Amino acid sequence: MTAEQRNTEARSAIAWGGMRFHWRLLWTLVFNGLIAAFLTTIGYGGTFAVNMVFAQCIGLSIFAMLEVVPFRRLAGGRLVAGIAVAVVLGALAGVLLALLVTGVADERTRAPVTVFLQTVVIALLFGAIAAYYFFSRERLLRTRTSLQEQELRRLQAERNRAATELRLLRAQIEPHMLFNSLAHVQSLVDSNPERGKRMLGYLIDYLRYALVHARQSRTVLGDELRLLESYLAMYRIRMGERLQYRIDVPEALRAAVLPPMLLQPLVENAIRHGIEPIVDGGEVRIAARREGDRLHLEVSDTGAGLGPASGGAGVGLANLRERLAALYGGAARLRIAERDDGGVAACVELPWEDA
Repeated sequence: MTAEQRNTEARSAIAWGGMRFHWRLLWTLVFNGLIAAFLTTIGYGGTFAVNMVFAQCIGLSIFAMLEVVPFRRLAGGRLVAGIAVAVVLGALAGVLLALLVTGVADERTRAPVTVFLQTVVIALLFGAIAAYYFFSRERLLRTRTSLQEQELRRLQAERNRAATELRLLRAQIEPHMLFNSLAHVQSLVDSNPERGKRMLGYLIDYLRYALVHARQSRTVLGDELRLLESYLAMYRIRMGERLQYRIDVPEALRAAVLPPMLLQPLVENAIRHGIEPIVDGGEVRIAARREGDRLHLEVSDTGAGLGPASGGAGVGLANLRERLAALYGGAARLRIAERDDGGVAACVELPWEDA
């Protein structure tokens, strides 16, 4: 059964008033009984039994008429008119049925029209009250449904935008990495073949991950770290001793599920805006920890800090925040702060999810 079929079944089972059929029927029977008790208490009509027959005949007739109204295909004035017609026809039919069942009209031959009109007026009054109740529920239900549909469309649009941004990110990173790395490998072929061979190996590892895993909607932290390790190793060959890096992630956390290429923009920012601008270079560290049902991922560096040199990092961080918001709503966040001993720490916090 498809999701659309399930939704259709749900809509048919929960018709007007947002209530299932058996609950609507039970509510109607109880409401009819309360009307009969009220009329008997104020001395109107006959005995409680007679009033009960009238109330049930009229109430169930209106109920049957309301069941016929195609609420899901009506709106605005047409919906109000449909309810009004159903109440009037149901009240008239119910009064006639009750008069026939109880014989009250025969007992009061002197004023059958008066009895009929009085009963119709009372039936319309209580029928209108009940119809207004269900109409209000229906209108509230439609409003809630509309808001939910709008929210779902908004979330879907956010997810689509996040997916588009990820594709753009890949389109930017992969050619940039490929051409720069191949150019560096080419320069090492004659001057240092051994380093060129090692860099080519890291490039192959990186592309293997990027081509196979990065186009999936989800990955695990272990695969993400293998990509970043190849990425950092290539930069290490290019920058030499100016770049040091560490990956401090416990084995137990490497099965955590996360969006692909989540940390790469942070690592790239750490190198380009933190380590490269300073002569002595520095260290990039990737760490992770779990706190309850939350996963904390941190990319830190000992570089230039949040100064003019890091000005270009803003766009990448804004895109990352938007991507987290689209995928997790308010359940994920990104924090950027300068470290006390120099450099920057970027921390991503998101819900823990096992593979």
